[in-house]
Amino acid sequence: MILLDQLFTICKIESAEASFDLTIELNPSHQIFEGHFPGFPILPGVCMMQMVKEITEKLQGKKLQLVNASYLKFLQPINPNEDTILIMTLFCSAIERNINVIASLSNTRFVCFKFKGLFT
Repeated sequence: MILLDQLFTICKIESAEASFDLTIELNPSHQIFEGHFPGFPILPGVCMMQMVKEITEKLQGKKLQLVNASYLKFLQPINPNEDTILIMTLFCSAIERNINVIASLSNTRFVCFKFKGLFT
């Protein structure tokens, strides 16, 4: 895991069948925020994608590779100094050997990121 337990930690997982609600805490002192962007730190979109991948791997208990991102939307910036606690909603369903994932990442005010894709 590249980001788990460094950039973010999972504080709580609630599940009901294939649906998960996770409370996540960002590490605002992580070095990624020094360069993205100096004076106005925001969580990079690629990190949001990696968070979905790593959390899905943790929940599925195996390494995965992104095969297709059919929907990817960055709706609001996430400032790690203001938004240290985030909520990720994740739905995983198995299709043969693949995992279909629908995810969103929210701060206390807005849905900031939406994703739908396929991992193998």
